[in-house]
Amino acid sequence: TYADDIQPWLGQYFGFALLDVTLDEYGNMDDVAWLLVAETRNGSAADDFLAKVAATWAENHDVAAVNESYNGIAITSFPAEMPGEGLALARSGRMVLAAANVDVIKQAIDTQKGNSLADKAAFQDAVADLPTERVVTMYMDGAQLTGLMEQVNPMAAGLGLSAANALSMSGLKGTAVSLTFVDAGLQIDTVNAYNADELSSAQRTMLDAYTTAPVSLSLFPEDTFLYMGAQGLGNIWELYRETLVTQMGDPEAFSESMALFARDFGINPDTDFLPYLNRELAFGLMPADSGLLADELDLPMGMVLVVGTDNEAALAASIATFTEKITDPNTSGLGQANRVESNGLTLYEFSTSYDEALRLTYGTGRDYFYLGTSTADIQSLQFGGGTALADSDGYQTAVAAFPDEMVPVMYLDLRSLMSTVRSSVATSNTDMTEFEQVAAVLYPLHTIAAAVHINDMNMHQTTIFFIEK
Repeated sequence: TYADDIQPWLGQYFGFALLDVTLDEYGNMDDVAWLLVAETRNGSAADDFLAKVAATWAENHDVAAVNESYNGIAITSFPAEMPGEGLALARSGRMVLAAANVDVIKQAIDTQKGNSLADKAAFQDAVADLPTERVVTMYMDGAQLTGLMEQVNPMAAGLGLSAANALSMSGLKGTAVSLTFVDAGLQIDTVNAYNADELSSAQRTMLDAYTTAPVSLSLFPEDTFLYMGAQGLGNIWELYRETLVTQMGDPEAFSESMALFARDFGINPDTDFLPYLNRELAFGLMPADSGLLADELDLPMGMVLVVGTDNEAALAASIATFTEKITDPNTSGLGQANRVESNGLTLYEFSTSYDEALRLTYGTGRDYFYLGTSTADIQSLQFGGGTALADSDGYQTAVAAFPDEMVPVMYLDLRSLMSTVRSSVATSNTDMTEFEQVAAVLYPLHTIAAAVHINDMNMHQTTIFFIEK
């Protein structure tokens, strides 16, 4: 038990590491060398614990222990026929060690007398921005993380994810994550440390953009449940396309797929649509009485995606061509679209020919592209009237918990969202038991918010889980 076997010797510090991880083509761990380290304040009690663990392992697995000495340290190990199923135990000074095999134990013993992770420059750069009051610290080496993603490249390439990984990981030295208890609740910090010399122009554009609060915060209404934003899209599509083509290994196949899309839908996404979505991006979930979610799922909510553009005229022309093509009964005839001019926006209310209830609204205006679950959802955006999310009491309280230099990227009013879902579930004559059980567990957690700060090529994101005391 913990009280009898662990508490008598366990010290203040504890660590766990994964080394030499090998993944299969589906992203599952095929083999892994792991290491667990715990400080001890009572060597004799720790030795008794290790002896008990060894005896229990030998009995449960019907294997004999192998005892050896390495640099004066006694090691007990249990080799395994299958990767990842072995165990090795030792105490080296004030450190209790447990690992997947004896080689990892020996490496840990050597590290105590040589250079450790703490001496690595990339580690130092990443953890430097983490809170000093943190209770948990995690670190992932950039090169190893990139290597893991390359191992699952066949599957990722099929999903188009390997190109996205290449964008986010190019120049990555390491990622550090910490957990800290703060007055507001629980805080998780993530720091991606980049090598400035290896950053692409698109990455620099994105990093440089996180200096001021996103404009889109002033668009969404004050009762928005969820807001997520990103800045500095710039030439992201151009770089993503180049990376995607490289991953595919066949530029002609990519061009042919874009040409086929243009034949069927009137526009080439590669040249007529995606390059124009080059500024701020934001997504919002807000209350709504009608629309796709409200009408089809009985959830009184609506969703809106907005993406900034520096060439609204060209984007609007592409949208018009696309709409004409998909509503032409002589070509695709996918559905019907009703054009609506509203408050400086040109919107298209589209419903499919197969099911008129499946409808969306999209369009352009005021230097943005819009996609929403209804026209009313897009019209609820605040263009100079009403109270915006950025001015709401809940948002202001949440953002005040972050340092002034951090830029908001996410806000979730969980309590309002749960209240709306509860009302919807209650009116649908559905058994409320399971919902209320989940709601009771989540109730102390009322808000989640995240913000980003760029510091000398380190991208630092802080996420705070606001918990009611």
